[in-house]
Formats: sequence, C-alpha cells, structure tokens
Amino acid sequence: QWLSERCLQAMGHRGRWIQIIDIKGCSLSQCWAKEHLSFVQLLTTCDSLEYPERLGQVYVINAPSYFASVFKFISKWLEPRTRQ
Repeated sequence: QWLSERCLQAMGHRGRWIQIIDIKGCSLSQCWAKEHLSFVQLLTTCDSLEYPERLGQVYVINAPSYFASVFKFISKWLEPRTRQ
C-alpha cells in the first residue's frame, strides 16, 4: 500500500495505472498454490476497496497456455468493470 500511495502522489492523484505482470517460468502448481491465490485475492480486494477506478489496464506477459484456466478462476474476484 505504501508504494501505491507514493505512485498516487507522483501522479498528482490523477490518471490510471497500467500493470505488467510477467509470469514466465511459473509452473501450474505455482499458479494454483493456495498461498499464491490468497495473495492475488488480497491484492484485488485491497485495490478495489482502496483505489477504485484507478486500474487502467493489466498486461500478463509470457503466460503459459494453462494460465487461461487460472485467470478464469481469478477473474471472479475482480470488479465487473475491471474484468472487461
């Protein structure tokens, strides 16, 4: 949260964020690991509660083919507008 606050200050509390997530080398078991899923759920919950309307786009790069099924599961935690 500290980093997010610093970013907001630097942006003058305007604009939207673009996140780039590189998951190269992430195995299927790592994607489905409970601690990793819990962390992603925590991030999505905090961002939607503390920084609504801030997220502009998310790019997931170097995603293995099985990540589509993982994302389908994770996307349930996202706000409907964010999912689009």
